[in-house]
Amino acid sequence: MYNVGKSPDNGIKDYLETPRYSTGYTTLFNSMGFVTEALKYKKYSERVEQTYAFLHSTLTWMNENSSEIIATKQLADADVKQQKTFPISWERDTVTYQTIDFKGYEVEEVESAFGKNAKKTIYNHDKPFIKKIKYFNKFNPDIIVEKPIGLYRSAGLQRCGRKIKVESN
Repeated sequence: MYNVGKSPDNGIKDYLETPRYSTGYTTLFNSMGFVTEALKYKKYSERVEQTYAFLHSTLTWMNENSSEIIATKQLADADVKQQKTFPISWERDTVTYQTIDFKGYEVEEVESAFGKNAKKTIYNHDKPFIKKIKYFNKFNPDIIVEKPIGLYRSAGLQRCGRKIKVESN
């Protein structure tokens, strides 16, 4: 997410997860994807524990909701089979937004150790706030292609596939 005009007061722009990145790639297969981020400023042991806690809670939830997850994926796969066109590029909708509660801290400038009259920006954790802000999270397709009729495979690729099948038996 990115701030609009360097301040969340003006709203937050969401980031579109395209297949270029792992979480966007998983959506091509109607599957869930996650990227955990472990802040380098925390001790390694804390990062490992927090990543483990995330994975544990995620896998627990998936186990408890597996029937619904499977049914939803099957429904999505069936929908894609019937789909005639596919968007391959999107642009941000800068008009449509949701209003959300943004939890943050007052921003202050304080003296910095990097030189005379140098200032640094901090978030004062003693001054929390909740503000209503705009959340721009809609993207509209700007390039749409028709579903291809079939897939062309070269003779070399077909031979490679046969060889792999033979060797795996």
